[in-house]
Amino acid sequence: MKEFVISENDAGKLIKFIQKTAVNMPESGIHKHLRKGRVRVNGACVRDGKTLIGAGDRVNLYVNDEFFAPIDNKTALEHVSADITIVFEDENLLIIDKPVGILAHEDEHENVNTMINRAKKYLINKGDYVPEQENQFAPALCHRLDRNTRGLLIVAKNAEILRNMNEIIKHRQVRKFYLCECFGEFAKPSDTLHAYLKRYEGEKRVKVFAGPVEGCREITTKYEVLSVERKGVAVISTVEVELVTGRTHQIRAHMAYIGCPLVGDEKYGNAALNKALGVRRQRLTAYKLEFTPQIPDGKLDYLRERKFVISNQNSIWER
Repeated sequence: MKEFVISENDAGKLIKFIQKTAVNMPESGIHKHLRKGRVRVNGACVRDGKTLIGAGDRVNLYVNDEFFAPIDNKTALEHVSADITIVFEDENLLIIDKPVGILAHEDEHENVNTMINRAKKYLINKGDYVPEQENQFAPALCHRLDRNTRGLLIVAKNAEILRNMNEIIKHRQVRKFYLCECFGEFAKPSDTLHAYLKRYEGEKRVKVFAGPVEGCREITTKYEVLSVERKGVAVISTVEVELVTGRTHQIRAHMAYIGCPLVGDEKYGNAALNKALGVRRQRLTAYKLEFTPQIPDGKLDYLRERKFVISNQNSIWER
């Protein structure tokens, strides 16, 4: 049996707390433990996973130890780089500048030196995050970027802010702007592009279609051409792109679909031109976040009409 005192970061539905605490237990096992009365809240047996728990409640889980994951602590992060660039910070969130070549989250190849682990280490060193005092919450990224895309990432410092920021992103109350270099000249100086994108999990790539196909999702991408110049064998357009929808590889695939692939993109780009220019990573940076006036009242309403921009743009692609 393990007893937990619920913190503000744990508040919510009982079943979600169990899922994040007994991480090695399948959902069927959670429901079984609830049915058999192996979950108690403030001493009372609770069988409904939708029961709400709040700060100060005591939850007892009569669950075998193998269903619990080890607590994330300083030892687990000792090999994580301390290199992190903070663009903005307050008691609620961090906005960080992710370098090229670093994963935002772990994947099957890398689970240590990720940006979220760098953020955790930074907050642990500051004393703002003490894993031993948390039952299941850890600082979390509110969105992602590809490994080889530089740019701004938002990190929530507590569960309430994570929920609020997820709603802001869901309702498109934060606008995400990217700078990119593309091969070729665009048909119009600015435009709003609409298409459909299908993800192929096994191939780790996507494909763009003019009309809907099975398994696709609609995408919208805005762009404005900032400059056009010839560099060696290629004509290159520098473009500001706004993601209206945020699908996997959306900018890379959409630009390639209209005949202007990103410079350096090895998956969707022009291999011959990339080789001729000696560029091996896509020229793509998430350089600006703009929060809209529509952000609702609450703990994040101070973000209304705030803008955050990468200030050092001398090496915009490669930091």
